[in-house]
Amino acid sequence: MVIVGEFVGGAALGAAFGVLFDVVNEAVDKPTALKSLLENIKFSLHFLKPVIEKIGEHNVVLGLPDEEIKYLITEMEEGVKLVRKSSKISKWNCMKFYYTDQLIEVDGSLK
Repeated sequence: MVIVGEFVGGAALGAAFGVLFDVVNEAVDKPTALKSLLENIKFSLHFLKPVIEKIGEHNVVLGLPDEEIKYLITEMEEGVKLVRKSSKISKWNCMKFYYTDQLIEVDGSLK
């Protein structure tokens, strides 16, 4: 499996993005009640990849600290936790609606 974070030169943003990308890819492959939402997040991440790479490259070239992008890193780390939890939800689980709203928020924050 290719870790997307490697493409950004090891920047913290690239690492967080890579982990989120990999976790979403794994979750989409599992049978889950929230598969369509996870596919939407995967689609968003696919289009964000070049932007994240550019941000990481520019931060390295300009010598900017990771604190400048700390919010985005935190959002991606929270997204990883949520995707891991939601990928284990069956279609009969009453928490599905809670995770649905949360996943929609994650997808919205990526856009």
